[in-house]
Amino acid sequence: MITFAMLLLVVVPLVAGIESFFAKKEDGRAISILAGLGAGALLWNVYSDWRVSPISSLVLAILAIVLMVRLFRAGTQIWKEGLVVTVVTFVALLVAWQGLLGFVVNAEVVNDVEVLNPEGSAGTALLTYHPGRSGYQEMITHAFSEGLVSNDWRVDVATASKEAPTDLAGYDLLVLSAPTYDWVPAKPIQRYLERLGDLGGQPTAVIVSAAGTTSLSLPMMENLVREANGDLVASYALWTLVPNRIAYGIDDSEEIMRQKGRAVPVPGE
Repeated sequence: MITFAMLLLVVVPLVAGIESFFAKKEDGRAISILAGLGAGALLWNVYSDWRVSPISSLVLAILAIVLMVRLFRAGTQIWKEGLVVTVVTFVALLVAWQGLLGFVVNAEVVNDVEVLNPEGSAGTALLTYHPGRSGYQEMITHAFSEGLVSNDWRVDVATASKEAPTDLAGYDLLVLSAPTYDWVPAKPIQRYLERLGDLGGQPTAVIVSAAGTTSLSLPMMENLVREANGDLVASYALWTLVPNRIAYGIDDSEEIMRQKGRAVPVPGE
């Protein structure tokens, strides 16, 4: 009942607005183009968001259907033109988004392995991360490494690329750190985990960040580690638009990660 009421509160005013739009427009070409652009954008949002927001996606789908029905009522030729614009808009947005994901945000970044506290005797950790486009993931990954170093760990930090270490012999801890893109962990981390193959019970921690939700990406990351026969010892999620104090009591992302790094048990204790 609540969901239905929410749909009514959102859809009814917007449908009324759509009717008003059509009533004021006399140019059929303008109507078909504007309505097609709107319907195509709505359908793309449905496609991209339904996995984490099915209710809002349903609302958007209803609005797209209302637009197309209203176009049909405006005339067959207007509807055909609007349908073409809808399809072209949807495909263009889809191609642009996939291109952005594949060639920009999910492009591998190759850096030399950074060795922190090389004389550390408490344990040896390998932190592999994808920096993303904002630098946030790099910041929280290094904060986690600072927490480890404060307990005298030796820490090797590498970006997730074909140049990253794949021989885990000698490491007491593997840390995989990734931002969320398109609701899943960044592809370079997933590909790196595939290159590692069977983790053979390697103690592994995961760090995932997102703008507002990690409801899909964090469980996926955890499952990938388990499927690779890793020993998942810790998993953390941080957000850039949602207050981190909800989960950790404070909002300072770096301090949260330093604390979590310091909390990692020293091997043998």
